[in-house]
Amino acid sequence: MKKTLIYILIIVLELTGVTVTGVRVAAGGEAPSLRLAEKAIKEQHITYIFSVAWSPDGKRLASGGTDKVVILWDTATRKQINALEGHADYITSVAWSPDSKTLLSGGYDNTVILWDTAKGKQIMTLAAQSDNYILSVAWSPDKKRIASGGDDDLVAIRDAVTGEMIRTLEGHSVSVSSVAWNPDSRFLASGSYDNAVIIWDVEKGIKIKTLEGHSNFVTSVAWSHDGKKISSGSYDNTVIIWDAEKGTKIKTLEGHSEHVNAVAWSHDGRHIASGSDDNTVIIWDANTGNTIKVLKGHTGSVRSVSWKPDGKVIASGSYDGLVMLWDITGATPVPLTPELVRGRGLSK
Repeated sequence: MKKTLIYILIIVLELTGVTVTGVRVAAGGEAPSLRLAEKAIKEQHITYIFSVAWSPDGKRLASGGTDKVVILWDTATRKQINALEGHADYITSVAWSPDSKTLLSGGYDNTVILWDTAKGKQIMTLAAQSDNYILSVAWSPDKKRIASGGDDDLVAIRDAVTGEMIRTLEGHSVSVSSVAWNPDSRFLASGSYDNAVIIWDVEKGIKIKTLEGHSNFVTSVAWSHDGKKISSGSYDNTVIIWDAEKGTKIKTLEGHSEHVNAVAWSHDGRHIASGSDDNTVIIWDANTGNTIKVLKGHTGSVRSVSWKPDGKVIASGSYDGLVMLWDITGATPVPLTPELVRGRGLSK
């Protein structure tokens, strides 16, 4: 019997904040998952930027998104250096090695790829433990291990040289959205859609503390560079600053009107940047919790933020397909004209 095709309308609010129309479903069949609906809209529109990361030496920027390509940029000349092709699906996370020579990328194709950025070639490709998306990757500061989190609710710890699995950390009840190492590479923080942040002793493979304070998905975690504090962003529209040793909440930062997707510490520990579905980047005073600047310019959700090591420039990636470079050294609390990165070429 020939199946009748019907059109349904799926409104993806809680997960993506976008609307998907005209998704075909066979009559009598199941509607696509929210994740598939999210992908449908992306394939019909411009490239979305999921992740940006500044190299530790401050000379290059990496970006990844729905075009399945990692783009490397020379931020001094504002020119593309290379396009690293190897992922078969969207790239959700990019992270540099401490020596700025190697790059990690993870994506919806269930793989983590290590790249030689000088040669523009893959060093190795690591498959996920199960058939689940990779949502976050991070390189330990001692360069010995890499961590990844994804839809299998686990944190995977691998040897950065051999790629061998060292251990998996079990404790979250749903997807692990973000992972971040502390400066001495002993501890790891993970954020999850179970609304919690977990601090792990990676050497022992045990959970030390569970930080509970968010009322919705935790989307991003970041460790301050002195190792004393952790910041987390959430779908409850807030950023929380935690005491990493005590596991207690220090401050809740309120200013975004929609979901917070990304948080990052400045290298001196004085400021936190956050990106949100309200299309803005907010710079916070990490000590007082006050808003210093609201950076407006994106026309889509800000999915990722990264500080240049000198603390003077922030990179932000968005669903509008742009990477913006914000010079924050101006005295007034308004954004300077950002430099823009669109697709595979920098605008002039």
